[in-house]
Amino acid sequence: MLDGKEKDFTLWEWVILFGLAAVAVTVTEIMGLSNKWEDVVVFTVALFTVVLLALHELWRHPAFWRTLLPIFAMHIVGFALLAQVLPLGRFGFPKLPLVAAMLPEGVLIGAVLWKKVHGGTHTIE
Repeated sequence: MLDGKEKDFTLWEWVILFGLAAVAVTVTEIMGLSNKWEDVVVFTVALFTVVLLALHELWRHPAFWRTLLPIFAMHIVGFALLAQVLPLGRFGFPKLPLVAAMLPEGVLIGAVLWKKVHGGTHTIE
């Protein structure tokens, strides 16, 4: 909880999330990417959309953006390497492990961004 209020996604935030995911799928289809790379793109868009929407109150802090860019780069490099070695099914990556990986990665990214912005001095109550 933040400031005694729970963070719930509004209708518009859900529209943004699913809209960007649909755009990502459409773009990857137009580009003719394989299922593997389509999964990577859609997973990345969904993950960072959720993180950005959940932490929108931190957007005004330059430290947020300075920290987000290297995290995004590390995610891209790491996922590109994993995409080379992870087993593929008939429809790309198995979706359940992708979603299971998305949850802790999103929490870790959020925690790092929160700590960088607040310098480790602000606690969540």
